[in-house]
Amino acid sequence: MQPVTDTALTAESAWGKINEQGKFGLSLVNSKKSGVVPSEYAVFINWNDPNPPPENQPPNPCPYKIPSSAKNGSFRYVIEAGEKQHVDFNLSDFPDSETKHQN
Repeated sequence: MQPVTDTALTAESAWGKINEQGKFGLSLVNSKKSGVVPSEYAVFINWNDPNPPPENQPPNPCPYKIPSSAKNGSFRYVIEAGEKQHVDFNLSDFPDSETKHQN
């Protein structure tokens, strides 16, 4: 997640890795702290093969249909200030472009 608002001057990018149960947590890229700073973020979802093929072999295809808005960062998500928040991203929720607010 990359900050996109005026608070981007103080917000850090965040990243997370999905586990086998589909759960993830976010950590700040630079400070390595858990969580994120309240801001509006561009969301990027990428797939990295956990079992890449041997060298000189074609890459394994991604088993998921990742919408273009999840790949190119046009999907926006707002993290509000306050209590710890639970965020779910379902690939079927990613339209061409939209902002979701977490309450």
